[in-house]
Amino acid sequence: MTWRSLPFLRLLLPYVAGLVIAPYFPDAFRIWMFLLFALALLPVLLKGRWPYQFRWMPGAAFSLLLLLIGCFRIFISNDSLRSNYFGATATPIPAVLAQICDTKTKGKLLEWTLEVRGVRDTSNQNWILKQGKLQAMMPAFAEADSFQSSDWVILKDIFPQDISAVSNPYAFDYRKWLERQSIYRQVWLDSAQIRSAPPMPPTWRDHIGQWRQVLLHRLHTHLPTDNEWAVGAALILGYRTDMQASVKTTYQETGAMHVLAVSGLHVGLIYALLVWLLQRLPGHWKGRRWTEASLLLAGIWLSPLLTGASPSATRAATMFSCFAVGMAIQRNGNVYNTLSASALVLLLIQPQWLQEVGFQLSYAAMLGIVYFQPRIFRLWYIRHRFGRYLWQLAAVAIGAQLTTFPLTLYYFHQFPTYFLLSGWVVVPAAAAILVLGLLCSLLGGWPALILGKLLYGLISLVNTVLGWIQTLPGHLFREVAFDAMDLILVYSALAALVAGVEWRQFRWISISLGSLMVLACKTGLPQFSEAHAPELVVYHSNRNSLIDLYTPAGNISWQSEALPADQIDKIAGPYRRETYRQQVLSQPLAPGLWQVEGFRLLIIDRPLDWQSPIQVDYAVVCGNAPVQPDVLQAQVQAKEYCWDGSNSRSKSIKIQETAASAEIPIWNTALQGGRVYAVSKRETSTRSGSRAWAANQ
Repeated sequence: MTWRSLPFLRLLLPYVAGLVIAPYFPDAFRIWMFLLFALALLPVLLKGRWPYQFRWMPGAAFSLLLLLIGCFRIFISNDSLRSNYFGATATPIPAVLAQICDTKTKGKLLEWTLEVRGVRDTSNQNWILKQGKLQAMMPAFAEADSFQSSDWVILKDIFPQDISAVSNPYAFDYRKWLERQSIYRQVWLDSAQIRSAPPMPPTWRDHIGQWRQVLLHRLHTHLPTDNEWAVGAALILGYRTDMQASVKTTYQETGAMHVLAVSGLHVGLIYALLVWLLQRLPGHWKGRRWTEASLLLAGIWLSPLLTGASPSATRAATMFSCFAVGMAIQRNGNVYNTLSASALVLLLIQPQWLQEVGFQLSYAAMLGIVYFQPRIFRLWYIRHRFGRYLWQLAAVAIGAQLTTFPLTLYYFHQFPTYFLLSGWVVVPAAAAILVLGLLCSLLGGWPALILGKLLYGLISLVNTVLGWIQTLPGHLFREVAFDAMDLILVYSALAALVAGVEWRQFRWISISLGSLMVLACKTGLPQFSEAHAPELVVYHSNRNSLIDLYTPAGNISWQSEALPADQIDKIAGPYRRETYRQQVLSQPLAPGLWQVEGFRLLIIDRPLDWQSPIQVDYAVVCGNAPVQPDVLQAQVQAKEYCWDGSNSRSKSIKIQETAASAEIPIWNTALQGGRVYAVSKRETSTRSGSRAWAANQ
């Protein structure tokens, strides 16, 4: 394998580089980009006329051209910049015609993802063609529950707003996640603003959606219990709405979550089954290769269409379509070239997929399986057929984990210890469940009843085994601190190790070892420096308070009693992991004056009535305390005053306006996100953890 044998990889790399760097360029760069585009195109057109010593110029210019195309593709993929985008107006919209793409229930709220098709003109009441996606949030009232995906609705008197960028330190950026799905506006609705739209002519998506609902109904008759139904519907038809949190947690913590997302495993099984059936067709006729390829493509794309055309299924179908086309033209090309071709096609269609976790994990897993699996499998020859099959599954799992575990640690900060054990169970079971489920959905009568019993028993057995694996000691490494630099260092070490083995050069092994040494130093040093830097962190949590104080003497966390543990980990966990401060002493929120090693913190939840002004480092106002910024500044001298998320949003906005007019230094977590304060030590230290609310009264 040489660099020249990977033409699609040579096209993919500069294009991906353009996708990565484009967001960092200002809007003015777009004007200069056209000039650079023309300059890069000139050497390509003059290829063959360059002196020998400049023969590399056309190739370099073509790579620059692809990089600029990647930048341009990112710029034009932003729907909010198009002229027909519905949310470009800064005024309320009298009516919007939209189709429901997805519905989710989040506690007492209902969330819709809508595809806008038109808005009503205020002058003549006609519909104007507009496009774009809209996120709608509303209480889970009965009228909204009656709507389903693919239904058409009219939203009256709405005012789409930008999605809030409020987040806590190192927390998940929800706005960026929505922007990658082309959702730039959101709106809050009530029952009076929603009504059903007149019937629209059904599209091919509507017909497929109806067929999917029929298959789901048939499948539900064979899977009566909740857990088995949730797993079966997710694995077979990609329907995950009814999945309970406990089932999802079990599959996540045992490393089996990938089987519940219709992706490469499912499409690969369908591809292998179709190839096996087509190879057994008798006879040879003209055009057989293209007939088989057409049947393969139809079967490959039927799976993502029936499962809702999720991005993971679409990516897998595109990948295997490249293999099918390669078979049709009788080109046994390089598998890495085929993977590069499929990735290039997908990113040309939707460049935002590059930032999706599923896209990165899919291609990382495929690279690991293709490269490492055969090499690992050859390390141990087992004569017994069943043992050799288990070892082959283990080799696949190890190969995939070698290239995906850095991404898993980076995005999820956990790693399943017994992934081999769960892989031996779920991979063969997934193939059987997929076949049995499709047969049960398509057949009727007594054959469907018998197959349905087998399907129910198999899913129940898989759930039981995974539940047992979850109870094993040390089944999961949790709270692993792993940032972007760690990710780069691990992949650098892995790539250098592969290069050293392939090219038999020790310098690459040295680079790999050097990367691991840098990683070890980077991981160890913060535990002696940054982890002991005193800091005060005020997190944002709606209707609750969460405050961390980190000192060399210990870490203290004040939190509202109504705040559950999983929510605390979601809010404060990312920052604690990144700064190596997982050991925190938690205690209920206790308003008053706290002194820790000379640092003075005032937590306020009631009116102030000091006899004389006091001096503190910082003051945190919580619980809608009736305190105005000017009154607070007169009675409490602090570097900054912070209103946390336990205060109502309407009050926070008024407080912000009052403080801005009086030039009072405040921070409002509801409007500005979580706040990190550097704590400076005083020369005189007082008793750690002392509290005195009425000391000056």
